Amino acid sequence: EEEVEEKKMFGGLAFMVRGKMTVTVSSRGQELVMVRIGKEMEKQVLPKNGASVTVMKNRLYHGYIDLDSEGQKELSYWIKLALAYNQELSQSSET
Repeated sequence: EEEVEEKKMFGGLAFMVRGKMTVTVSSRGQELVMVRIGKEMEKQVLPKNGASVTVMKNRLYHGYIDLDSEGQKELSYWIKLALAYNQELSQSSET
């Protein structure tokens, strides 16, 4: 029931929840999923098979995680983390 919007972003299709990027699907050389889980959660879950910090233009984007085909096998796990972080962001912007 949340407000979900699709937007072209990061060379793929981003799914925005409450106006914030949550999940992006692209094909930068291979099928890739990027999730936004925040820096604190990143520290807790990496290293995990098939997951790495997002790199764009040779720069690390901490808090954003790229999932290769191995990581995508646990896609529902990653989406739950991304939605939880999105909820945190939304709550903090309301106060």
